Amino acid sequence: MQNYIFDSHCHIQNSSIDDTDRDTIRNELFLPNDYTIAIVNKIKSLPLNSIGMMGTSIEDSIRMANMIDLLDDDSSIKVYYGFGIHPWFCENTVKTHPDWKEQLENLLIKYPKATIGECGLDKVARNRTTKKIFSMPIQTDIFEFQFQLAAKYKRPIVIHSVKTVGKIFEYIKKQLSISIDNIPPKIMFHSYCGSPDITKSLLNLSPIRERLYFGLSYLVNSRIKSNEENLKLIPKDRIMIETDFHEIDDVPEFIGKIHDLLRSFDCLKSVDDLYKLTYDNAYNFFN
Repeated sequence: MQNYIFDSHCHIQNSSIDDTDRDTIRNELFLPNDYTIAIVNKIKSLPLNSIGMMGTSIEDSIRMANMIDLLDDDSSIKVYYGFGIHPWFCENTVKTHPDWKEQLENLLIKYPKATIGECGLDKVARNRTTKKIFSMPIQTDIFEFQFQLAAKYKRPIVIHSVKTVGKIFEYIKKQLSISIDNIPPKIMFHSYCGSPDITKSLLNLSPIRERLYFGLSYLVNSRIKSNEENLKLIPKDRIMIETDFHEIDDVPEFIGKIHDLLRSFDCLKSVDDLYKLTYDNAYNFFN
C-alpha cells in the first residue's frame, strides 16, 4: 500500500464481478451474499488508505449499507460512505419508492457515520429510454430535501452539479440568509467544474467558506479548461481527488491520473506531497 492515498468519491459498491452486468446489479435491492462478500474482499485489496463510497439511489444505498456491515474497522482500507439520491435517479425514485424520504432518513439514523450523497442537480442528463432531460423540479425537490437532512443531522454532503453550480449557490445563499443552522457542516462539490466567477462567489460566502471542499476527477476534469484558474482560488486545504469510478480494478490507475493532472498545474507544483495534502483534506471532510 502506498502512503496517504484517498479516493474521496467512487461507486465501487457497483463493481462487476466476473461477467455480472453492472446495470443488473443496480436494479437489485438485495445482492446475493457471496456477491457482496466478493465486492468487500476486492475493496479490502485496494492499494489505497481510504475511499469514499457514494450511494446514488435508495437501492444502491441499502446495498452499500449491507457491505458496510461486512467491513471491519481494522480493515487495511478505511471506507467512508454516503447515502443519497443522484439526480439521474430522482424520477425513478419518486415512481418506485413513495416513502423515499423515510427510507433515506432511516438509513442516516441507523448509520451515524454516513454522509449524504451523492445528490445534486444536473441540467443536461437524459433518461436513457425516453431521451428526455430529467425533470428539474423533481431533482430540485429531492436535492433540497437531502440538503436539509444534512443540516438537520449535521452530516457532510456531497454534491453533483452539472451546469447548475449557480443555482446551487443561490440555494445555499438563501438558506444561509435564513440561518446558518440550515447549512451542513461540510459541503463537497464533486468533480467540480464551476466557472472561476462562481468559485469566487462560493468562497465569498464568508460564514461558511471554511465548510466548502472541491473534488476533482480525471474522468471530468481532464476536459475542463478552467481547472488551474479555479485551483488558484480554492484554498489548498480544500482540494480533494477522486475517481468517480464504479469498477474497483480501475481505481488505482485513475487516482494516479488525477494526481498527475493536478501536479502539472503551476499553482500546485510547490506542494511537496500532493497525495498527503489531498488525503488530509478528505480525512478532514469525512471526519
